[in-house]
Amino acid sequence: MCGIAGVLDFSGRPVEPDLLIAMSGSLRHRGPDGEGIYTDGGLGLAHRRLSIIDIEGGHQPMTSPDGKSWIVFNGEIYNFKELRADLEGRGHRFANRSDTEVILHLYEEKGIDCVADLRGMFAFAIWDPDDRRLLIARDRAGIKPLYYSFDGSTLLFASELKALLLHPTTPKEVDPIAISEFLTYQYIPSPRSAIAGIHKLEPAHVLVATDGQIRLQRYWEIPGIVHGRSEREWGEDLEATLREAVRIHMRSDVPVGALLSGGIDSSLMVALASQESSEPIRTFSVGFDESDMSELPHAREVAERYGSRHTEYVLKPHSVDNLPMLVAHFDEPFGDSSALPCRHIAEVAAREVKVCLSGDGGDEAFAGYNAYATSLSLRGVDAVPLALRQLLLGPIERRLPEWARGKGFLRLLTSTAADRYAELMVGVDCSTRKWLLCRDFYEATSVHHPYDRIRALYRAADGLDEVARLQRVDLQTYLPDDILVKTDRTSMLHSLELRVPMLDSKVLELALKMPTHLKIHGRERKRILKTTFGHLLPPAILARGKQGFGIPRRAWLRGDLRGLVSDVFGDPHTRQRGIFSPAGLDRLLVSSQRGSRDLGNEVWSVLVLELWLRQIVDGKVGTTALIPS
Repeated sequence: MCGIAGVLDFSGRPVEPDLLIAMSGSLRHRGPDGEGIYTDGGLGLAHRRLSIIDIEGGHQPMTSPDGKSWIVFNGEIYNFKELRADLEGRGHRFANRSDTEVILHLYEEKGIDCVADLRGMFAFAIWDPDDRRLLIARDRAGIKPLYYSFDGSTLLFASELKALLLHPTTPKEVDPIAISEFLTYQYIPSPRSAIAGIHKLEPAHVLVATDGQIRLQRYWEIPGIVHGRSEREWGEDLEATLREAVRIHMRSDVPVGALLSGGIDSSLMVALASQESSEPIRTFSVGFDESDMSELPHAREVAERYGSRHTEYVLKPHSVDNLPMLVAHFDEPFGDSSALPCRHIAEVAAREVKVCLSGDGGDEAFAGYNAYATSLSLRGVDAVPLALRQLLLGPIERRLPEWARGKGFLRLLTSTAADRYAELMVGVDCSTRKWLLCRDFYEATSVHHPYDRIRALYRAADGLDEVARLQRVDLQTYLPDDILVKTDRTSMLHSLELRVPMLDSKVLELALKMPTHLKIHGRERKRILKTTFGHLLPPAILARGKQGFGIPRRAWLRGDLRGLVSDVFGDPHTRQRGIFSPAGLDRLLVSSQRGSRDLGNEVWSVLVLELWLRQIVDGKVGTTALIPS
């Protein structure tokens, strides 16, 4: 795992080595084991290395043996041994044992199409001096991040946004639409970023830069559902594919551990990894004093069953003292509060290992989210025309007091299927935004409806059943822009490589081809995972319902964190910034402390956004207008 950055100035103006060194330095946490730069006129590449494979010989930027191309690479290619053997059979000769060099040789064979053969997590850039062409690629699921900006003459790219901000031509203005989307989703959907003019390269895409222009191209499409196979056949394929994925994900020249939450996905990773390992693996779990939120007993049961060397960490409310640091590290406002426990368990794990397996991706691949089942159960209401539902139920919903019991359910019944799912997933719903935001900010950003991206992706999956459509929405929104951002930033903060076998390309493609009834059957979710691998897990783990991986936010916000929230909400900087209505802040604060509804998403979003604005806008980047003229 590493950090990469680069500059391509189409005018040919030489790239200053000091700039590359500074960009690389901002990514040191991603790769403390080594650094390197390469320049070729208007091209500059920078790399930070976390040594996992070929510790002695895998230094970057790396050139091909013939010197025809250069690469900087972040990630792991799990099938690199098989690819190397095939390439050697066709006459290629290798200078080292790294997976990085395999990509270079594959590029020599196939050019841009080389990405189709790669099975792993990756973000890389290859410079081809002969064609004066730069290829940038990101893996299918978006496990590894890649930001870029292009002003018509200079292309910049980096693993994290902070490296781009060091270039003198980088725009420094906050994108108000991105801020509006953050308040809706608690993350900023791709391809936007918090800074206007800086974009995220979307998963399964390449960017090709040549002749003063850039073009984006998708190289992998989400597969459709395959019918006509028996459940037994699907189960046999799943067992073979997932076992192989875990086996190749454990390829490493350093010890591999596992993060263990106590849910089905992480428990299954521990079970399969333990069967692949000749010695007990190391496992790491985080929990809370609040027993209703802590999964430590469940994780402990799995650890005991497989004899792992288990470490537990109990997260306390004072951990939020580190919130400003964590907010700044993410570069963009990020409202998923589970980043706190993820950050702390990564720190604990990094003391013992450099690599950990994780169960992330299982909910998206095998339909584990409660929202899927809820959406499926409500699908029948669409048989009644939307206009009629709104005519009959809309007046009742509008007459109910804000946050009254049943009001949210009525809103679901009077929404389209796409908006209904958005309502289930958002942090701050549209009705709350109207009174929470300043009028000018609300009106200036309302030209872009925050649900538009979910609506477009939902429409694009037309023809599939409800759950399959929602899985495809999440694979292009919530998974890459929330879950994988969280795991990448919190693990890399402590130079820990996190691997996700559930998102192995073969596992993911197999899961997405499966008919929905194999995943959701009645009230049971992840059915085929349970029927295929249930014998490996304790019965109590199989019987558990879905439990989100978050902090005891409501209790903390009404207890130990109450003072911090009150200070931030009442601060003149917050109230005069032009985003939040002072009356709206007061209303939210009082309602969250006294009301029966859990308003943790809303309160946390305001808290995180204001902390981010203070550090990034008021401090490091400089004050900028948030309201478009």
